[in-house]
This record gives sequence, C-alpha cells and structure tokens, in this order.
Amino acid sequence: MAFGQVASERFAADESRDDSALEVGVDFAQQDSFMSDLYQKGAYLVYDCERLHWVCTGVEEFNQCAKRRKEAMILKDENLSCAYFAPYTSRSACHKKQIEMTNRGSYPRFCLHPEMRKDNRDL
Repeated sequence: MAFGQVASERFAADESRDDSALEVGVDFAQQDSFMSDLYQKGAYLVYDCERLHWVCTGVEEFNQCAKRRKEAMILKDENLSCAYFAPYTSRSACHKKQIEMTNRGSYPRFCLHPEMRKDNRDL
C-alpha cells in the first residue's frame, strides 16, 4: 500500500467523524435534561415543601406533585410535600418567576393543609 493511499484513507476517516461533541464552549450540564435525581429541567413551577425550595421542572414532576398534593389533602395530612403552581411558555420564563418567588422570602403557607393554616395564622 502506498503512502498516498494510507494518507487519503485517514483523511476520509477524519472527514466522516462527528466532532459535534468536541465543540469549544459546549456546556454538557445544559445538555442533560435532569438537574438532579428528583427533577428534570422544565417550565413548570413547583415548590418542594420537604426541601424548601422553588424549582422549574418537567411536566412529569409537576403532575406527580399535583397527584401527591390532592391525595394528601384528602387524607388531611398537616404538612404537604409540594405545591404545584403554573406551567410557563419556556424555562427562562419559569426561571424568572422562580427568582421572583425566591426573593419574596415569605413562609410557604401553601405547604400546610388549609385546615391547619387557620390554626397557624402567625405563619
């Protein structure tokens, strides 16, 4: 095999290689749809009452929160695990609202069953 033939075969192999993952400035954390083992990234605003933070998550987590909350309300659980708020048109719109709600800094009364809120008006 001649040197020219080997070089041209290597060049052809290099041409067909997908270098998209090697792009400069690619943030691999942004490519992953999960932000933790509990939440996916998304445009649905939820308050996690157990971990005490706002999160913009996916539709599946939003729906699970709604289901758990409704069940807890029926069972009259004093402390609710989460509060689902609203779907937004984009993750950035949700994030903007998340920041606004975080900056309010008030006690999340919506984490208590409505009947318990009456007994805890000072919260």
